Amino acid sequence: MVIGQQQQTNQMRQNEIKYSNLYNKVPKIVLSKTLQISNKKNITVISENIAHEINKIKNQPGKDILIFGSPTTVHSLIEEN
Repeated sequence: MVIGQQQQTNQMRQNEIKYSNLYNKVPKIVLSKTLQISNKKNITVISENIAHEINKIKNQPGKDILIFGSPTTVHSLIEEN
């Protein structure tokens, strides 16, 4: 099968839209020492007692917790566990 550049670009756009729709639906938790609140839909900001707040989240029903872009946070949570 040979796919032309235009067809690849259209497929990539469709995948980006699909991913964006999924990403916009899921709840997101932002760990920040400077950001205090968010007025964005599905975003919760945790700025204090991070380990305690993460443990509360872990005790809720649901699947895995994914962390993007913060090795410092991952390291801190591993030390707490």
